Amino acid sequence: MSETKEFDKIKSLMSVDNLIFGIGQVSELLGVSTRQLRYWEQQGYIESLESPKGSSRQFNLKNLIKIFHIKHFQNEGYTLQAAVKKGQKIEKQFPILKDFLRNRVEDIIPTEDGGKVDFGFLDDDKTKHIYGVVDKDGYHFKIVKEK
Repeated sequence: MSETKEFDKIKSLMSVDNLIFGIGQVSELLGVSTRQLRYWEQQGYIESLESPKGSSRQFNLKNLIKIFHIKHFQNEGYTLQAAVKKGQKIEKQFPILKDFLRNRVEDIIPTEDGGKVDFGFLDDDKTKHIYGVVDKDGYHFKIVKEK
């Protein structure tokens, strides 16, 4: 089997759609009571998966992330409605960030005191390279002139 087909097979097995969590697992993992989860579902803030009558609620990874955001923002002092809105904003921003990183990050280079992210050339003439740097001074960008 070719490497590409093998990789595609592995990717399909690891699909986030296959990550399912029971309501008890979600409650324990994120510190949200099952009662809260049921209420949030009744309000339409989260959705459980279709399941046979009598079985416990299950959630996919997408909803697990929604629950995480709601809980996080509530812990920061936001009301439930405000926490949901902030979570929805992140949900809209994430695909943009993911697409940008997928198409712009050329390499990630570990260093002794952190690392750097190679974002490629800054200009069409390919004279300036831009890096995102993580080091003892924090997080910053560095532009390197190419010879």
